[in-house]
This record gives sequence, structure tokens and C-alpha cells, in this order.
Amino acid sequence: MKIKMFFLTTAFITQSTYASELPVIPLRDLVNAALTHQPSVAVSYYETEKKNSDLDLSRAALYPTLDLTSGLNNNRKESSGTERNVENKVSLSYRITDFGV
Repeated sequence: MKIKMFFLTTAFITQSTYASELPVIPLRDLVNAALTHQPSVAVSYYETEKKNSDLDLSRAALYPTLDLTSGLNNNRKESSGTERNVENKVSLSYRITDFGV
């Protein structure tokens, strides 16, 4: 039993020295290589990105919205002169309930 443990320990030590001699490749380079050379990986990646952006859009509907409106109207009449109407409007809306959604 002690001999087996000695050989197993020696094997693991030997393997760890081989592993440390391998070149270290950054994860970003590996991902770029997979996206470039494997079309199925690229399709899955871009589908996931699209679903993430769809999720962001659906979350955006839950935030309050602020609307600003401004208008100017000039009316000129010979009898009474010029009449100027200015309208400014600010609207803040927020969804309180969505009834089950």
C-alpha cells in the first residue's frame, strides 16, 4: 500500500511539473479563437448576447419615464395685435401595478 501511495504521489508531482511548463494562453484569446473557428460557438454566443439585450430592454420598461413637451404659438391679428401662447409640460410616469406580469 505504501508503495502505491509513493508511485501515485510521484506521478502527481511529475504531472504538475509538466503542467507548469505549458504556455499560458489568456481566456480572451481562447474565446476569440473559438468564435473565429467554430461557427456553432459564434451562433450561440450572438444568440446569448441578443437575449441579454432583450432582457435589458424589458427591464427598461419598469423604470419611470420623464416626458418634456414645449410649444409656442404666435397669432397675429390686425385688430388686436400679436398674441403669443407658450406651453411647457413635464410628465413623469411610473408603472405601479402590472397585474400579474
